[in-house]
Amino acid sequence: MHLQGQMTTFQMRLEISEYATAGLNNARIAKRVGCSIWTVHKWRRRSMHQDRVGFKLHMGRPTTGPLSTFPKELNALFRKEVRSLIKPPSLLKNT
Repeated sequence: MHLQGQMTTFQMRLEISEYATAGLNNARIAKRVGCSIWTVHKWRRRSMHQDRVGFKLHMGRPTTGPLSTFPKELNALFRKEVRSLIKPPSLLKNT
């Protein structure tokens, strides 16, 4: 049975890598691990090019580049808006 819409575990990724090293094709690996051929292809390719480092998931905000941080002005505006949503109106008069 295929895992649809679910993440593969680190253990599954290791199994895919080990089966690939043993010479099994993607279809057989997918059947043994219980995921799609495309998932096997993805993790097999990552293990080939990056070894175990490639098994790390890269979800969320990028660690580097233009999307890794907010501009200071935007960050300050965001914090001000959040504070105004959290504080009761009576406390806002003093700020």
